[in-house]
Amino acid sequence: MMTLRARVVDGQMQGRFRYEEFLRRIGGLPAPFTTMKSGDLLTGEDALGMYLWAENRIGSNTICVLGLRRLDTGMRQMPGDTNVLDVMMRNCVNGDVDAALEPMMASSIGNAAGAAAASAEGSIQMLSPLAGPTP
Repeated sequence: MMTLRARVVDGQMQGRFRYEEFLRRIGGLPAPFTTMKSGDLLTGEDALGMYLWAENRIGSNTICVLGLRRLDTGMRQMPGDTNVLDVMMRNCVNGDVDAALEPMMASSIGNAAGAAAASAEGSIQMLSPLAGPTP
């Protein structure tokens, strides 16, 4: 499950992700993360910058992750006249944390360094206008 919220943000706070405001606007977090607080999230970084995430193990092989991040026009093409894209993803997989987080990593949702070259070689497949770089 992925929730994308594209909008226009004015002023110097453009790059700052506001956890409580985002949750209020999307109606809260999905199960099994409904009671999670901002202080419970871990941080990671990739070619697009910082992201927040948490994990919840179900049984011996299934892991669910909650991922949050903010993208701006320097990171990827934005829809319409917007300049930020707030992303929330809940993904449950049989596997590890890296596999569960993959859909919100730079290689999946951004214009990461080298993406244009990879696209020319045919190694990136665009699934939707929000899934990757413009061919």
